[in-house]
Amino acid sequence: MRIPTGSLALFRRRGRLLLGVVLGVVAMPGLAFDQQASLQAAQTTASSHSACTALASFYWEIGDRKGVLVSGSRGGALAPRATTQLPIYSAGKWLDAAYVFQLRNGQLKAGDVRALTLSAGYLADGRCPLATTVAACHKTLSQFDQAAVGRFKYGPGHLQKHVAVDLGQGALNAKQLGTQIVSNLGGALALSYDQPHLGGGARSSAAEYAVFLRRILNGPLLLGALGTHAVCTNTAPDDPATGRKHCPTALYSPTSDRAAGLMEDWT
Repeated sequence: MRIPTGSLALFRRRGRLLLGVVLGVVAMPGLAFDQQASLQAAQTTASSHSACTALASFYWEIGDRKGVLVSGSRGGALAPRATTQLPIYSAGKWLDAAYVFQLRNGQLKAGDVRALTLSAGYLADGRCPLATTVAACHKTLSQFDQAAVGRFKYGPGHLQKHVAVDLGQGALNAKQLGTQIVSNLGGALALSYDQPHLGGGARSSAAEYAVFLRRILNGPLLLGALGTHAVCTNTAPDDPATGRKHCPTALYSPTSDRAAGLMEDWT
């Protein structure tokens, strides 16, 4: 049995609202799935787990290809809602990946794969608040090392160069970038860009991002490469307890997850 699932969370940390996203297809051959028990467990975790109660406020949601299954919030009047518009930071990487896949009609080139697996040799991190175009943002994030090509380095520089140079969209400003992305993701999305930054400049809401995720689950978006072209990302030492191995080809990862597949399927 294969169960397409997705979850969204908006949470407040150090005065900023952030969007967390999880999308997966869980394969459980011959195993019964108690959806109600799982949803109840999610509610209990959100309301009582220390990692959740430590946050000042948040909105969370679990859904499937049809719609919302369960949701909740913390923080009273200050809690974000499903429709709260906010910067979505690294969750925007999936938007870029889906955009590229649509432009290529599902037929990715070698350079696309390097960019989308964050292994194109670009080392810079951060944002570009003063940049007025995609190309200007690329200039800010253009630190490149030929020796790093083919090695995983989490960061936005790969995506910025790819769209600015390889896809020829360097002249786009933030508003034009949003229009370009939305038009290639099926249109009718309340999605914009505060800055022309592919890896972290987008603004949306949990409700609108869920529309995007359902387009993946239901097939209108050609995201068939999700999980393919896996690259080793674990920069932590070998862990005998879990069997995880250090990846000598990984330069930097914000977590110790062992692998990330195409489409930056963790953000």
